[in-house]
Formats: sequence, C-alpha cells, structure tokens
Amino acid sequence: MSPGAALGTIRRSGVAVEGEEAVIGEAEVAAPVFDHDGHPVGAIGVAGPVERVLPEGRAPAEVVAAVKETARGLSRDIGGVRRFAHRR
Repeated sequence: MSPGAALGTIRRSGVAVEGEEAVIGEAEVAAPVFDHDGHPVGAIGVAGPVERVLPEGRAPAEVVAAVKETARGLSRDIGGVRRFAHRR
C-alpha cells in the first residue's frame, strides 16, 4: 500500500494499525490527538504481542473503539477538534 493510500485508510478509520512492521512479534493500534486548530499533536494507542493485539490478523473492535474514544477524550480535554472528520 502506498503512503498516500495508507493515510487515507487511517483518516477514514480513525486509527493506525501496525503489525510487526517495526518490531517482529509486536503490534500497535493508535489514534491521533488533535489541538484546538484541528492539528494532530500526538497519538495514543496500545501495543503488545501481535497475537493479542491483532488476533486473526485484525484489531478487535473493542480495542479500536477504546483507542478512538480515549483519543477523542484527550482531544476534547485540550480543546481539540478533528479537521478531517467529514472529508471523503
């Protein structure tokens, strides 16, 4: 997947998923935290053994939902907004 296509997927889903790309045996699911201008200022996520974070090759819905909700909460706490929420 090209970097542009990957970013489009991340924007649509609201999370980035990484499986053994940086460290063999490790996977991560992360979501951006936005500031008051809608710029990403950080991210929050979970990391762990690939068999727990990405069982059957995909992130469990409850993990994705928890990561996204935590990122939204942090963004809200710092007055953040998500600029591209309605882009197609």
